[in-house]
Amino acid sequence: MGRATYGQLTRFAITVGEILSENGGSRRVDVWAADRWLACDDNNVYVPFFAGCLQQAVRSLLSDPQCRRGRPYRELSVEDNYRRLRADAETDSTEYTAYRFMNWGPTADNVGMLLFREDGTAYLPFSFLRPDHHVPSELGKVFVAELPEWELASVLHDAAWALMWDWADRSKWPIKIE
Repeated sequence: MGRATYGQLTRFAITVGEILSENGGSRRVDVWAADRWLACDDNNVYVPFFAGCLQQAVRSLLSDPQCRRGRPYRELSVEDNYRRLRADAETDSTEYTAYRFMNWGPTADNVGMLLFREDGTAYLPFSFLRPDHHVPSELGKVFVAELPEWELASVLHDAAWALMWDWADRSKWPIKIE
């Protein structure tokens, strides 16, 4: 039940931290991509909801190889595809939504992230959306995390499993919250 990190902060990682509530339903979780802290606005998750979001993301990766396919504009870089889809979403968000990744409630509300899958590699372009972002120099920039698809699925699975296992394993309780 201690702090555990799944994945690599420089690529994509989820850190499962301390339990924040008596019943274990609230927990600190941090998400990282391309060495950027993504859960900077809200890293307090409701475990069953958040673990379910992670599980759904794993299911999409594993069960539907066409889900969130490669870049729609092959002549453009990953970053430029992200910019174009974000700009197009102002009038029609259909295509942007088809590539959206990390739609995990309040923990990810400050980040716009897409997933492009090409030749076994997951490309995760993202930007920070809130004008009061804690690192102003990151606003307006597009960052890209790149890792094998299997590694992304593994990080999501391992974090979801850890969250739910600790939450369901009542033999470790009562937990003293300080």
